Amino acid sequence: MGRRRIELVWLGVVAATLGAAACSADVSAPPADFCGSEVLQLEVGQVADFLDDAGRLCVRLAAAGEGAAYLLVPQDARRVEGPPVPFRLVGSAETPTPLTSRLPARRAGALLGQEDLGPAAAEWEARLRQREAKLLRQREQELGRIRPSSVAAPAASPGPPPKVGDEREFLVLTREDTVTRVRAVVRAVSEHAVVYQDVQAGSDGFTDAEIALLASIFDDPVYTADVAAFGNPSDLDGNARIIILLTPAVNLLTRPEEKGFIIGFVRLCDLLSSTFCPETNRGEIMYLLVPDPDGQYGKRHESADLLQRALPPALAHELQHLISFNYRPLPWGGLAADELWLSEALAHAAEELVGQVVEARGDSVAAARFRAQNYRRAQLFLENPAQSSLISPEGVGTLEQRGAAWLFVEYLAGRFNRSVLASLTRYTGSGVDNVVTQTHTPWNSLVNDWAVALYADDAPELRGSGLGGRYTFAAMDLRRIMAPLSPGGVYPLRPEIQGFSDFSAPGAFAATSAWYFRLEQGEARTTLRVRLTAETGSGFPRSARPQLAVLRLR
Repeated sequence: MGRRRIELVWLGVVAATLGAAACSADVSAPPADFCGSEVLQLEVGQVADFLDDAGRLCVRLAAAGEGAAYLLVPQDARRVEGPPVPFRLVGSAETPTPLTSRLPARRAGALLGQEDLGPAAAEWEARLRQREAKLLRQREQELGRIRPSSVAAPAASPGPPPKVGDEREFLVLTREDTVTRVRAVVRAVSEHAVVYQDVQAGSDGFTDAEIALLASIFDDPVYTADVAAFGNPSDLDGNARIIILLTPAVNLLTRPEEKGFIIGFVRLCDLLSSTFCPETNRGEIMYLLVPDPDGQYGKRHESADLLQRALPPALAHELQHLISFNYRPLPWGGLAADELWLSEALAHAAEELVGQVVEARGDSVAAARFRAQNYRRAQLFLENPAQSSLISPEGVGTLEQRGAAWLFVEYLAGRFNRSVLASLTRYTGSGVDNVVTQTHTPWNSLVNDWAVALYADDAPELRGSGLGGRYTFAAMDLRRIMAPLSPGGVYPLRPEIQGFSDFSAPGAFAATSAWYFRLEQGEARTTLRVRLTAETGSGFPRSARPQLAVLRLR
């Protein structure tokens, strides 16, 4: 049988050099030893990254002295979501020792003290964005029957904004994906917002003072920070403002027995013409819930809690979506929707960004309110990162997925400067293509470096080691943020520990998911051979993109 050369492609720069290994061309039947004879020598803080196009990886780790430790991060760098890919990470000591085999430990995610805002909202927004993506696909198919110019809603001529007391009807989405007609009255007009409140809110709705406060928060810091970071929203209705509609119709989207609640949403349909989307309201509109202390429309909500905790980050989140819509026109007159995982990650980044602005002004309490839900989602993801795919074109319905996507965007902002957030928002490409284009970096390299950074960033044992900037979060200290949120104050990402002896650890890769193993040398004086293969020891399927990062910890 013919033989060919397997290239181990380096993604990082290290002191060591590892030679290429040769093996059978039949990827389903690898030879017993495809590791080669080179031994990897790393200093503390150095990283060696390997990508094997043949679907098998092997590295020999040097015995570096008692107490030495390595972090191994196997990962599947697929660019598209798909079924989990089983794998096996096998350690073989040069002098054989008894074989151990176990699955990595599973730990339940710990809940924070307050009720989470997320599951119901995540599922709702995912469904909403999926409907919009379907709408756009239908438009492309119907291009021959409808004139392209009829898709996007034409901008109105600038004019004076509505006045306090003016009334208007709106079409609002229901839980059943229909629309209901509501009547609302203008309660406040600020520099950047027109705030309507549904007449059905009655005496339980926000007071004039509370609505004025909400408008003030929207004007600054939300609007100023979001626009500075991402760009400008459109102004199709010519009022030079964003409409904020407070309506019990949003409250009704969540049933009392459901976990979490839906705070609000924006609709791409409102920026399209009535020819294409008959239920359009033709303008930039945020739909938000109202106080409901008696639970008349679903869950009970006090106005103070909504104003302090729920609505401010929602304003930042939904405004980012509106800004994104403004920069994604299509040649035929429609609008392009980014993949949901990246769209939501950027909107969550807006919450963090406004939190940073508020903290810089000296209000750490208000800053924490903008950041709280991002931190919770990130903590849940870090509890078990192997189970969450970063990319999810068809939906981002779990808190863990959103936590992963937000952490990835924050990593990019730290590595490539926060200007990358505007670039990602304004590019008409989607998902992985968007990220690769704006960072000029291969996808497998980005997700590899991010996965290492999730553990290595400010790790106590790596301080002073000169760990490269590619493996850190330049804009935040993850351990300082996340450890207090976890039981016992321990950083939630905790690798499975193995010794410098024979072991076999099976698992399964979701797309882009990484697993974490810590190898403790102890008193061992033997070189350890580590192989990453498909579950049966054969090559991975062609759809998989396995890679392995090795970080010297001690």
